[in-house]
Amino acid sequence: AVLTAVYDIRAAPIDMHLSAKAKSEAKRLALLLALFLVLSGSYSLVTPLFEAPDEYAHLQFISWLAQGNSLPNIETDLAKVSHEIGQPPLYYGLLAPLAAQTDLSDLGSIAPLNQNLRSGAGINVHFHTEAEQFPYTGTALAVRLIRLFSVVLGAITVAATYGLARLFSPQIAFTAAMLVAFNPQFLFMSGVINNDNLVTALSALTLLLLLKLMTNPAPSAWHYLLLGGV
Repeated sequence: AVLTAVYDIRAAPIDMHLSAKAKSEAKRLALLLALFLVLSGSYSLVTPLFEAPDEYAHLQFISWLAQGNSLPNIETDLAKVSHEIGQPPLYYGLLAPLAAQTDLSDLGSIAPLNQNLRSGAGINVHFHTEAEQFPYTGTALAVRLIRLFSVVLGAITVAATYGLARLFSPQIAFTAAMLVAFNPQFLFMSGVINNDNLVTALSALTLLLLLKLMTNPAPSAWHYLLLGGV
């Protein structure tokens, strides 16, 4: 949404005093994003540690980089890190400095794996204790902070969806954004540790920039640079 506004300003002179309709539209979008943050943040808080798909493995990759290690070797480090080392490393590299501010020494013990899950011993993949509860410390704190980062990425996807739809029809833009923001599975996945959240956000921004490029008769060099960077 911010990128859309910037391009609109550069494309043609506009009245800097927003119309009542534009102000109302901005308020609706802000409210939608706020609701998304609350709902996805709620999923983030109530989902037990590592019960989201491969969340433990994703955090293992982040922890490896947070300890100052270089990118893992997919052959020799697979058993030491996790199968997620085959993923593009940007998500993990961005979060490693954040994780490095916490104590991850209890990563392997805070929520032990339920080895008997397949034989019917409970529905959880991991065993859960009070160590996960507020006030958060150690790995529990790291998980909560990283999950919040994912929530923000989800909000970026919602905003980019609004910008994309608005290029086709301003009348459907808010509805399109709502369909993404209130999709239960998207709310859930945006509230957990998963590199798909960065993939989704960057893909949505890339589509927005590409469509802006197609509709701009004279795009500037910085547009191409921004698109390439995203």
